[in-house]
Amino acid sequence: MARSPKNSTSSPSGFEEAPQSSFEGAPLSGSVADWVKQLEAEAEASSVETQREIASKAGKHRKKIEIEARKEAQKAPPKTAKNTTASKTARGVSIGASSDPKTRAAAGLNPVAGMDVSLEDAANLAPGAVTATVDALSKLIESGNPLFKDGKLWTPHRPARPPKSEGGVAIRMASDYQPAGDQPTAIND
Repeated sequence: MARSPKNSTSSPSGFEEAPQSSFEGAPLSGSVADWVKQLEAEAEASSVETQREIASKAGKHRKKIEIEARKEAQKAPPKTAKNTTASKTARGVSIGASSDPKTRAAAGLNPVAGMDVSLEDAANLAPGAVTATVDALSKLIESGNPLFKDGKLWTPHRPARPPKSEGGVAIRMASDYQPAGDQPTAIND
C-alpha cells in the first residue's frame, strides 16, 4: 500500500524547488490572428528598446576603455630596443634581446644577428634591413642563376627511364560479364 505524501508547511531548504508563482491569464478577446499580431508588435517594440539599451551601454563602455588606455599609454615609458631586457629559453636561445649593434657588441654577440661584420660595418648598414636576404641576393646577382649553368638547365643525374611495356604480352580480360547501360561508355573513356 502506498503512503500519501506528507504535507509540510515549512519553507524549502537546500536545493529543493522553489514554489511556483501564481499566474492568471488575460482573457482572449478577438481572433487568434489578432492576438498573434499583438504579440509580434509587443515583441518588436521590446526588442528595439533592448537594442538601444545595449548599444548605449556598449558605447559608454568603449569610451571608458579608450580613456583608460590613453592614461596607461601616457604613464608607461616608450619601450625601445635599447632598454629591453633579454631572457633565455631552456635551450639557451635569447628572446627579447636588443637589436641595437652597440648593445649586442657590448654583450659579446655579433653586432648584427646572422652576419659576421664588425661594429663599424654594422653602423653603415641600413637599420632594420633583412641582411641575410640582401647577402643571398648579392651572391645570386654575382654568380647568376644556379639552375642555368653553361647555358642549359641543370637536372640531377639519373639514367633515362625505360619505355613502358608489358613485355610484349597483350593483356586481355576474359570474363562472362557483359557491360550494359552507361558502363561501355565509362570503360571506353
